[in-house]
Amino acid sequence: MSMEKTNEVLDNTMVIVPIMGSYFDMSEFKVKPIKNLIRTFIYNLDSRMVNGQNYYVKRQHAVTKDHWLGKFLGGEEFTYFDVDQ
Repeated sequence: MSMEKTNEVLDNTMVIVPIMGSYFDMSEFKVKPIKNLIRTFIYNLDSRMVNGQNYYVKRQHAVTKDHWLGKFLGGEEFTYFDVDQ
């Protein structure tokens, strides 16, 4: 394959990177507060550029205390992970 053909293919290529993350939904913390979501990152390739991406996995922590006694009795703890760019 020639360099021209290679560059043409690269210039017409799209890379799709789906990443699963999660978040805390405080409106439903009694049922299932940790919700999953899929983020999609789309990159158009360009034969004239070099591109690098960093993704960061963040550990999140939430403690629920649903009434005034919660500060004395403790609460329910949740740990979940999210990915950021």
